Amino acid sequence: MDCALHFALVGPPNCGKTTLFNRLTGSSLQVGNWPGVTVEKRSGGASLEGLSMQFTDLPGICALSPWSPEERVASEFLRSGTVSGILAVVDALAPQRGLYLLSQLMETSLPILVILNRIDAAEKEGFRYSLPRLSRKLGLPVLTVSASKGLGIHQVLSACTALKPGAAAGNTPYIPKGDYAAEASARYDWTENILKGTLTVSHPQKKSPLILTDTLDAIFLSKFLGYPLLFLLLTMLFFLSFGPLANCLETSGILDRIFFALRQWLSALGVDPWLQGLLVDGMLSGAGAALSFLPGILLLFFSLSVLEDTGYMARAAFLLDAPLSRIGLSGKSIVAMLSGFGCTVSAVLSTRILENEEERRRTLRLLPFFSCSAKTPVYLLIASLLFPGKEWIVVSGICVFGVICALGTAAIMKKFQYGHTDFSPFVMELPPYTRPTFHAVWNRVKERAKDFFARAVSVLIWACAVIWLLESVSTKLEPVSDPAYSLLAFLGKWIAPIFAPCGFPFWQAGVALLAGLTAKENIAGTLAVLLPGTAAASVFTPLSAMSFLIFVLLYSPCAAALAAYRKERGSFCSAAFLALSQCAIAWIVSTAFFQISSLLLS
Repeated sequence: MDCALHFALVGPPNCGKTTLFNRLTGSSLQVGNWPGVTVEKRSGGASLEGLSMQFTDLPGICALSPWSPEERVASEFLRSGTVSGILAVVDALAPQRGLYLLSQLMETSLPILVILNRIDAAEKEGFRYSLPRLSRKLGLPVLTVSASKGLGIHQVLSACTALKPGAAAGNTPYIPKGDYAAEASARYDWTENILKGTLTVSHPQKKSPLILTDTLDAIFLSKFLGYPLLFLLLTMLFFLSFGPLANCLETSGILDRIFFALRQWLSALGVDPWLQGLLVDGMLSGAGAALSFLPGILLLFFSLSVLEDTGYMARAAFLLDAPLSRIGLSGKSIVAMLSGFGCTVSAVLSTRILENEEERRRTLRLLPFFSCSAKTPVYLLIASLLFPGKEWIVVSGICVFGVICALGTAAIMKKFQYGHTDFSPFVMELPPYTRPTFHAVWNRVKERAKDFFARAVSVLIWACAVIWLLESVSTKLEPVSDPAYSLLAFLGKWIAPIFAPCGFPFWQAGVALLAGLTAKENIAGTLAVLLPGTAAASVFTPLSAMSFLIFVLLYSPCAAALAAYRKERGSFCSAAFLALSQCAIAWIVSTAFFQISSLLLS
């Protein structure tokens, strides 16, 4: 979108910048990566009285120093010449961090609008700002907003139209350069001078956010209650996402009726039966196997978004830091590992927050053990057929088993000194607890749902079409009615003996696993094409089904995740070794599980 005005939203982490950005841009959000950098780029547009404006949400930073990818991206973007002005977001509850960054932003000579966010929470804490005096000291316009409640958004848009390119960037402070410690001290002194006379703090209200945060932290971070409550919350999350509620919302019955009606319509049009099979039994049925479980996956996304917005996810990382440090893991790596439950690609990219190279290498090695959301349709498909009514137990058990495998691998790496363990200390700001807003949660769920749906459409449909075609022709490329004599069966029977010790020697399972190397969603789609309806229940036993799910959990990440891993490690051999080693681990663990369980049950 060509816009007359282009603004950058800049602020420290946890200041509510992204919530403000979502309020300003509404549904016009666009998400991508900065060119050549694996830092997320978010942009969107808005208009007021016929004037179009473009907003770019820069990553949360504490300074414009070039020490991290986020800081480099922000600094280079602000100096690119494409920015009309800066929206400097300052947390009204912690203004020192925002003003410290503001002192550097004022040196860019760009017009700046200062936005005091979360003013409602600050007033409950007894914070009282003199906006005219603060604006006069800074030489900049200052507005107060509550982005979470949508208060003051129209005033921000109106003030943006008044920001003129080329205007002075306020009363730029004089900061001596050269010595970093002296420079930082000068900036903090300037910050304190700005707040002197512009901010007074009285006694907070009884139910202020910070008092509530201290009360809840005494419970959730308690030495005795913290871990049981964390386990209880995670159990509730899986029960909500994959339990009875998800079963009620499951859409396979609706999709079956749609596909039946579509087949009748195509027959009425005189479409060739072979083409009908390709469209309905191949492309649509395969994609439908994954999309039928979309409600449960959306519930998982919703639950995770609520936990993120309340501030509890930061507490979970804090709780897990101490026990994991005993097996050679840094607390900073927990953030990347938790991201692995969403998508392995994003988890790989999030390891860029780790400064220590050995720490990044160890964390990257453990990420494949964390079950990504693309595997969830496979778990639900098998569990609904072999373990009806216990889907949430199966899915949560598989995910927990993956975490146990990751911890075991980490302990082995520490014992054999896989890289040194002199990692930087774990530092994380614990934001105050906040009430989740529908707008923020909806945007996050919508983004993740769009990504999941896009992969199902762009990858899964065409992969299932190829699978159906290979299943429908013989080795002589002649049509066959029995898939057992198809070209796909011929190829699958070559690899089927490899999985015999694991408990699933039939060729359909091997083909599904091969298809999953490109994208994990393909596993569910392939099984739906090769074993339609309840046919999977006739070839799998409960024991072999669990063995198959363990293999799916542990074997090589998808092609996209391997590509991201190769880029981070800078070596094709490292990515190839990761893929092969994960396949070997999956085969060993799956075989051990099936063989030992068979002996115990015999």
